[in-house]
Amino acid sequence: MKIDKVYDILNRLKDYPYQEIAVEVDGLKLHVKKADASQTTSQTTTPVPDPSGVMVKSPMVGIVHFNQELAAGQVVEKGQVIAQIESMKLFNDVKAPQAGTVQRLLAADGEGVAYDQPLVELVGK
Repeated sequence: MKIDKVYDILNRLKDYPYQEIAVEVDGLKLHVKKADASQTTSQTTTPVPDPSGVMVKSPMVGIVHFNQELAAGQVVEKGQVIAQIESMKLFNDVKAPQAGTVQRLLAADGEGVAYDQPLVELVGK
């Protein structure tokens, strides 16, 4: 299911008088809980992923090694090496397919990864 469809569902649900609801559509399970009006706005919330985001995926099976400075919020340039995949004692570069900001890391440094496994979510500038 595309992220736009999730936004459509959330927009429709906000008009209904519920405090908490669980919905399953096309295999996607969505659990929504409305914030209590008495709660302060200083509470932290999980940001909704930007639909223009790009997933950088592993080109092979191996162990991922992220660049030391790579973290959420970091700006990267197109073609910049953001990680390496170690496979059979060889290190293969993983480059950013576009310029953008790292939204989140989807694997841990030193973790074994599968072919085509998402590693990093980038959001365009």
